[in-house]
Amino acid sequence: MANSNTSSNLKLVTMILFGAGGLAVVSWQTAALVALGLVPSLVLVYTVTGSWKTEKTQCVFLLNLASVIPFAYDIWNSPDTFSYSISNPITIAGMYAGAAIGYIFLFMGPVVAASILQILAKDKLRRIAQSRKALIDEWGDELTSPDKPKR
Repeated sequence: MANSNTSSNLKLVTMILFGAGGLAVVSWQTAALVALGLVPSLVLVYTVTGSWKTEKTQCVFLLNLASVIPFAYDIWNSPDTFSYSISNPITIAGMYAGAAIGYIFLFMGPVVAASILQILAKDKLRRIAQSRKALIDEWGDELTSPDKPKR
C-alpha cells in the first residue's frame, strides 16, 4: 500500500517536471512562474500522511493549478512582465489561494460530511419515531409490550 502511494506521488512529480521542462523550452518565464506557483502542491506531495494520500494531493494540486493558469497565461502573452509578476504579492497570493482552498477542503470536508450525516441520522430517527407512534395509535399499546396479559 505504501508503495502504491509512493509511486503515485512519484508519477505526479514526474508529470510536473516533464510539463515544466516542456514549457521551459517554449517560454522559460512561464515555466518559472508555474514552478513558483505550484510550490504548495509539491510540498504536499512530500509531506502528506494518513489515508487517501492521492486524493488529498489531487485536491490541492488541481485547485492550485487552476489558480496558477490565469497568471501563467498573462506571462505567456507578455513575457516582459515576468519580473513584475513574480515580485507582485497579489500574484503570489492569488496563485497560493487555490492551494489554500484545497487545504481548507481537506480539513473542513470531513467536518461538513460528519455534520450532514448527523443531520440525516437525526431526521431518520425522527421519521422512525413518527412511524412508531402512528403504528401504536393504529394498533394500540400491545405493540410495545406484547407480554402483558389480555383482559
